Amino acid sequence: MALQDQINMSKPNSMTSLIDYTYRRLSGDNMFQRPVGGVQEVDITIQQAIDRLQEAVLLFNQSHFSGYKEVGAILSGKANQTVYVLPNDIIAVNQYIKIDDKSSLFSLDFQVRQSIGMRLTNFDLVTVELVYEYLKMLDMMIGEKYDYTFNNLTHELSMLTYPSKDFTLGLICYQLIDPQLHPDVWNDVWLKDYYFWIMYQQWAINLLKFTNVTLPGGASINVDGMLNLANENIQRLRDDLEHKYQYEPLFFIG
Repeated sequence: MALQDQINMSKPNSMTSLIDYTYRRLSGDNMFQRPVGGVQEVDITIQQAIDRLQEAVLLFNQSHFSGYKEVGAILSGKANQTVYVLPNDIIAVNQYIKIDDKSSLFSLDFQVRQSIGMRLTNFDLVTVELVYEYLKMLDMMIGEKYDYTFNNLTHELSMLTYPSKDFTLGLICYQLIDPQLHPDVWNDVWLKDYYFWIMYQQWAINLLKFTNVTLPGGASINVDGMLNLANENIQRLRDDLEHKYQYEPLFFIG
């Protein structure tokens, strides 16, 4: 095998290449790619390896700041309709922005701008900023509110009150990063390390059948030590995820 091929194998870019990388790290051999020779047999089935990887990617997507991104989406709402189903890759809705027709002669925005003389030729940027801050305050006090809840399992955004008319909202959402579209996810340092240790934990669980069993030559397997080591490192990585790889909580004041 060429040196460049060996180097490329150390940089996973797909689900199967990350599984193989982890088997090799556990001293085993590739399960999907061409065999390269392992030091020992790793007692983990392919299905177990896939299951553990799906668990790791799910945690990565939901908690790691590289596992999701902030996107905008337009919601066209109807009067008296309260439930809207969002795409499956949306995991959270942070807030909304009301998108109204600013050109309407009867809109609050238009009337305020006219009352202070804001025409196309006689206003400056300071005036614009002050006026729109004032409009935001008025909207907060007397504008129509759209209280909602969002369930990331059913992907339903539910209005808590019946809207009195059709409306359009700009939603600020969190969208999952799809590893199939962004293969660099498979080479993330935290994900590779976390997957290694939950695979190590799975290996130790599979070896529990050899507890108190003396192997040929009088050897024995310290399964409890393997489990403790795996659990300690899994907890360490979960702590790192919480304190190093998550955005700070957002606090809204108003």
